[in-house]
Amino acid sequence: MIRKQTVQLLNLRPYTKTGCNDLYREINKKFRSLDELELDIKTNHTDPEALNKIWWVLNYHSEMMDQSRRLRAIVETRLDSLAENSI
Repeated sequence: MIRKQTVQLLNLRPYTKTGCNDLYREINKKFRSLDELELDIKTNHTDPEALNKIWWVLNYHSEMMDQSRRLRAIVETRLDSLAENSI
């Protein structure tokens, strides 16, 4: 889960599954593997709201995309780092 302090500092909002459908389809078109998505998250994402939405997509589609919670943990770590840097 995303830490409560991180959510507050970055003013992150929850998304519904319906609100994540477009990003889910985009991710499936753009990335051929979860490793590609992981690399993209680690290197290209500095926008907290975009990372937050990716986290919700991974959460809602965990059976298909993130059974081990590895990608969500990476997003959570990125968000925590951005929150710490915003203080």
